[in-house]
Amino acid sequence: MTATRMRPPRWLTTTRLRPCSAWPLVSYLILAFLTALAYAPDSALRTYLLAPWYKDGRRIMGVEDIALTVLMAVGAAAIVHLFHAAWTSSLRRILVERGLDDNVEAPRWPLQVGVGAIVVLMSSFGAIDARNSAVASVYDPTRLGKSGMASEDELAMLRRMASTTDSDALILGDPIAGAAYVETLAGRKAVFPQLSTVNADGASQKVLTQRFRDIADDPEVCEVVRNLGITHFYEEEDGSYYNIQRSNRHPGLYGVDTSRGFELVDEGGTAKLWKITACGWVTPGGGAQAFADGIRSVQPGAEEPEGPQSGDE
Repeated sequence: MTATRMRPPRWLTTTRLRPCSAWPLVSYLILAFLTALAYAPDSALRTYLLAPWYKDGRRIMGVEDIALTVLMAVGAAAIVHLFHAAWTSSLRRILVERGLDDNVEAPRWPLQVGVGAIVVLMSSFGAIDARNSAVASVYDPTRLGKSGMASEDELAMLRRMASTTDSDALILGDPIAGAAYVETLAGRKAVFPQLSTVNADGASQKVLTQRFRDIADDPEVCEVVRNLGITHFYEEEDGSYYNIQRSNRHPGLYGVDTSRGFELVDEGGTAKLWKITACGWVTPGGGAQAFADGIRSVQPGAEEPEGPQSGDE
């Protein structure tokens, strides 16, 4: 008698998941790591890896969302596949028990519609508290985001600069603390009119951002002030900007002793506008033609002419 090999019932044969490429998960994990790194303390590695996104986590999230969309699609398809295999297996088992043909397959569309609806609901309303908080940090002045917002008093001071300073005034201040707004709100020239303090005049830039607070003791600071024609200093309290203290970026613009060598012109909120007198006569470097060469306009500040200083009545 020859033994026959029994074949397992059809209902025991389940459809296996086809192997999926690992790149969707790997891509998402890499971008998730970069996003987390954006909110970590500053370091050489952080700068090297995140420089293309300006070390801004929100910029990286834009790319991360693309990888997450692909990963969600792959995950949804895998879930549908698993439930469909289980449904088909259960259906075939019932048919075998009833002595019916088990060569059937459960429909996929109910599972696809159900899983799709769950994904839409979760992506639309999931983590709604975190979403509301993120929106409020940008649009609600009472719930400042990490980069902060200007107060009404500070904005009012900026607008008053059109009358509290001469048209040829040149304002020095930390651009990420509000000084960059003097050009758009007051119509006055700023040494650093953009958020970055990087410009072609690297030597002067370094002196101002690193050593301006030593203006009373460092002759080179006054030399730069006179050469550029800087007439005013925009002072603001230190604070955090993208998890980094502003004074860590531009230490020379914080902790300035304004008790001597400065005259208070105006103030608004925590910001103050000072006229610089520590360097003697300064030929104003602002005005419509300031920085017309695209770099800087060196002023003849070595000689002090007769007559009142700019801004004096």
